[in-house]
Amino acid sequence: MVFLVTLTTQTLFDPFHCVNARNTLSKRRHLPGITGAVCAIVFTLLIPIRSIAAMKVINRGIPGQTTAEIDERTETELNSYSPDVVVLFAGMNDAVNNRKFLSPASSHAHLESVIRKCRQHGSRVVLVTVHQPDTIRLMQRHKSEAYGGHPPEQRIRELNAEILSVAAQNHLPVVDFASLLKEHGGATTEWSTDGVHLTAKGYALLAHAVFEQLRRMEDLQTVLCLGDSLTYGIGVRKLEAPENSETYPSKLSSLIATTGRSRT
Repeated sequence: MVFLVTLTTQTLFDPFHCVNARNTLSKRRHLPGITGAVCAIVFTLLIPIRSIAAMKVINRGIPGQTTAEIDERTETELNSYSPDVVVLFAGMNDAVNNRKFLSPASSHAHLESVIRKCRQHGSRVVLVTVHQPDTIRLMQRHKSEAYGGHPPEQRIRELNAEILSVAAQNHLPVVDFASLLKEHGGATTEWSTDGVHLTAKGYALLAHAVFEQLRRMEDLQTVLCLGDSLTYGIGVRKLEAPENSETYPSKLSSLIATTGRSRT
């Protein structure tokens, strides 16, 4: 067993060693058929490991956008980047930005439209649920009467119900960031800069959650992070500033690179 572990480690990043190993072990009559089995396991593991290590992550978050506005630019983004997978984190503005409210049904329709365009382009989709804001801090920027007796918490719950419904109907994976942040205490000052946008620690939490989903997927070279200010990185990145190391797409890219180095 010790020999097999050593062989697997050696062959993991050089499949040509499998050929040499097969020739060597075939001469050992007390190990018939083992080399082929080991190499099969190695090649099975090799594809996703190499794939995730080679991923390119693109940040296409635009602050203030609703699902309708994201839907409108989806074709352009797909044509520009030809992603293997699109991580769609959208809807916060639909639900809590009183200047841009969209109904749950409208959000649903635009999410469906984005997914349809991605599939027509050959891109897979991962959906992300939207976290509950800290309403005390949120209401320092918005007037409660603007919500018309339909508070932000309820709007977010209805939005996430639509996100989960769209995911189920289209058999898509979901990163349930809403539940994850709730488990960590919600959009407190530890995780959120203003009750909606995240701190560096909050974006790191999101990046880890997305990473755990992507590492289950194969044949990924380009990841398009599509969304609004939460993808862009407001809270850790100023408007019109270049990408930095604190946004969730940047942290996701670092996780991928670190994983690739740790396995070489």
